[in-house]
Amino acid sequence: MDYLALAFALLLPWLAATLWLQILWRGPQPRQLPQHTTAGRWPMLLGYGYILGALLSAALLYFTGISGLPLSVWPALLVISLFAFGAVWLIRNPSALPILAPQQAAQHHSGLNPQTAQSETDASLRDTAVSPSVHASPPSHASSSEQGMTPGRTALPQTQSTMPAWQWVIFTALLISVGIRLTGLALELWWQPLFPWDAWTTWGVRARVWTELHSLVPFIAPEVWLADPDSPAYTIEAYDYPLTVSLLAAWPALAYGDWNESVAKLPWLGCALALALAFYGQVRRWGGSPLAAMIFIWGLFSLPLLNSHIALAGYADLWMATLVGLAFMAFAHWARARVWRDGLLAVVLVICLPLIKEEGAVWAALFLPALIAYWLPSRWWLVIAAVALGAVLLALVATDLEQVLPMLNGFTLEYQGAWRPIWEHLFVRSSWHLFAMLMLLTLTLAIVQELLGITPQPQYRSALAWVLAVLTGFYILFFWTVAAQWAAMGTSINRVLIQFVPAFIFWMYITFSISWSVFGKR
Repeated sequence: MDYLALAFALLLPWLAATLWLQILWRGPQPRQLPQHTTAGRWPMLLGYGYILGALLSAALLYFTGISGLPLSVWPALLVISLFAFGAVWLIRNPSALPILAPQQAAQHHSGLNPQTAQSETDASLRDTAVSPSVHASPPSHASSSEQGMTPGRTALPQTQSTMPAWQWVIFTALLISVGIRLTGLALELWWQPLFPWDAWTTWGVRARVWTELHSLVPFIAPEVWLADPDSPAYTIEAYDYPLTVSLLAAWPALAYGDWNESVAKLPWLGCALALALAFYGQVRRWGGSPLAAMIFIWGLFSLPLLNSHIALAGYADLWMATLVGLAFMAFAHWARARVWRDGLLAVVLVICLPLIKEEGAVWAALFLPALIAYWLPSRWWLVIAAVALGAVLLALVATDLEQVLPMLNGFTLEYQGAWRPIWEHLFVRSSWHLFAMLMLLTLTLAIVQELLGITPQPQYRSALAWVLAVLTGFYILFFWTVAAQWAAMGTSINRVLIQFVPAFIFWMYITFSISWSVFGKR
């Protein structure tokens, strides 16, 4: 039982993944982005680094188990150490990987000096995302030619290094508020036993068995287990759930040296911190000021249900919410400037969704409408989306009731939902504060902006298409499948919604920011 080994096992994967992300982001910036735009990079890298490091740890622990070795973190930590040393070597020797060479060297070899690159950048990007009332950059009185801009074009908003004193006061107050809240949640996480239902019936059970036996013992169906009393396998009702969440819980316990529920829950606290860091960094990279980023983080972490999933660690939904949120934010940045690094991050995280929960395969498919909307002309995608939605609804009504929804364990399609429980959970009860109302307001604003042509850039229509696809999926799930009973009983409607809330709140930011850029200065 070694807390030093525990700290080493938790921090090393985070460090290794963050270093590799730093290598990716220290390379030459694309000409669509200002070369000196680095605001939010390190919080973003730390947030994404923790999640990728945790997933890497779970993967290596799994391969250790199936290789026949005793289940231990040390073989995996050896591999991760090699990854970390490799990253350090590349950072010290950037010329070894030309594609990731420092930015200045790339400009030199391309024949561009920083001033020329910046001038061409500003003239090439039509993006006006800024944050309401806390605009990241002050108004400039220079002419468009002095700023390297062509008439009718708007440069990417620049993030200034200082804010007015009153904004720093508010920023500090919000930061302290979020810090106090996360500290309280961390204490609850540490002090309370493994309480959530899924944790002590599925995720925690497997992690404890693996930790105590030091073996990746298989879990099989109850009827199969009963038919073979001599089998070394174990059984639980949800025996076929993905292994990743249980591996994430087993990792710190194995490093600690014995099963300890508080120790096993520590990755959930890290997941919450990673979500906050990544969210802050991505808002800053979009052009938001520190205050704008902190306001939206405060809104996210003030949601009672999200707080419950942090304090009552053990559910898989916090991990799913973080992966979906980080994937959506990376996708939005890719759609904004086609930076391959953002696209790679989005693809990796989307691929990992089915490894957390079975429905992750369906959630991954929801990014396809966003990709289609990205390539469609802005005037037609809403019409095509409306026709497609009508066709889906018609098919639901006309189909026989034996049709099966793919990838959802054979849910039969039959209208059986009701609006009342949806209304009560989202608007009446206290799990969501004002989130549902803000969601309706943002959805209305985004559609109006699209219809009026205020947001012709593809990143906005692709983000809106993703949100509409998610909402359509909710409707089908909770009105046309047995999941309607879950909504009536309140057993999972909120847990499904929480998986998309961080992404929704980031979408709220980019939607309101473009409105401010158009109307806020008039």
